[in-house]
Amino acid sequence: MNRRILYWDIFGSQSIQNYSAPGSENALDVVPASHHHRRFWSGCKEGVLRCWDLGEQHPSGTVKKPLSEIKVGHKVWSLKTNGDLVVAGVYDKDPLRIFDARTSQRIGPVSSHRHSVYGIHLAEGSLMTTCSFDGSVALWDLRAKNAAPIMTLEDPSNEPIYCVQFDGHWKVISGTARWSGARLWDIRNQQAKCLFLNTSHTSSPIYSLHFDERRLCAGLAEQIVMLSLD
Repeated sequence: MNRRILYWDIFGSQSIQNYSAPGSENALDVVPASHHHRRFWSGCKEGVLRCWDLGEQHPSGTVKKPLSEIKVGHKVWSLKTNGDLVVAGVYDKDPLRIFDARTSQRIGPVSSHRHSVYGIHLAEGSLMTTCSFDGSVALWDLRAKNAAPIMTLEDPSNEPIYCVQFDGHWKVISGTARWSGARLWDIRNQQAKCLFLNTSHTSSPIYSLHFDERRLCAGLAEQIVMLSLD
């Protein structure tokens, strides 16, 4: 049985392209690359990354096949790309995989995380932030020749972390698996301030987040919460 990925025209409310991924797969993340590269990548529980073309439309009723595949061998939890690099978080003792998007060759670094990487954020330039089920956040400089992160932050309650974002300066926010809790980190002193986002009494993981200088927006199980950071 083939699994389908649909590329939608949100204004026309119809799919523009159909992509056929072999096997009974469940994609966990589909990530558009830049418009300049006209590519996106998908990841699945069978441990395969696939590169797809967003170029010319095929005739109606046909499906497009992937341009290339990378076999990582383990369930893909998270996936990000900037068009040049493809970064995948997998369920393995070696949970962070980085590949050259053009050659599909794996490049460093080697992960410092002890469990699955659930969240990846690629900031402008060469900065990357990752978070893990083991309760750690790692900051990376992808230009560095060594394989180690430039900083590792440990959640004060040892909570699994589902998502993370770095502003490129001194502020990191991570979303935890329980109690609707986020951590606002100051990396200058590696101190964290706890933020509780749920407006009800029900605990929920923070599945996704985005913040700027003024606001934090977070996706919970049953609601989207916006919090002022002023």
